[in-house]
Amino acid sequence: MAQNKLQIVISAKDTTGKVFRGLNAALAGVGRSILNMKTALVGLAGAAGLGLLVKSSLDSIDALGKTASKLGVTTAELQKLRYASELAGVETRTVDMAVQRFTRRLSEAARGTGEAKDALIELGLTACDGAKGAGKGSGGVGRRFGGSWCEGRPCASGLQVV
Repeated sequence: MAQNKLQIVISAKDTTGKVFRGLNAALAGVGRSILNMKTALVGLAGAAGLGLLVKSSLDSIDALGKTASKLGVTTAELQKLRYASELAGVETRTVDMAVQRFTRRLSEAARGTGEAKDALIELGLTACDGAKGAGKGSGGVGRRFGGSWCEGRPCASGLQVV
């Protein structure tokens, strides 16, 4: 018996390789774009945060300047006083109100009126001694509280000024 052998030759051409290489390159490009966009968003958020921080700082400086002007003290004096009060656990608003009262009472005493007038005399001070800038001048009143002198009546007199 004769055996017939049949041989079939199949020939194919791979045309998908080029498409898949192009697709891989495109996907890599998209990945880089997403990474660049993420980097840009992080940078934008950082810049916005920095801008907000600067705005907040400028607002604080403006508020400090306006309050210092209203109280009749320098911003440096008010900032030092606020820092000291913060360390002592006293609210900023409380300190600002105390400085305002102190300034008003010294002004009244300089005109010969108000409750601080007699207290200043008892402390051996004049309104001008206490009014040499609330930040520095209050030291005139404050020095009278130092040492053992502040026992009883002198402290009460000082509280009438402040």
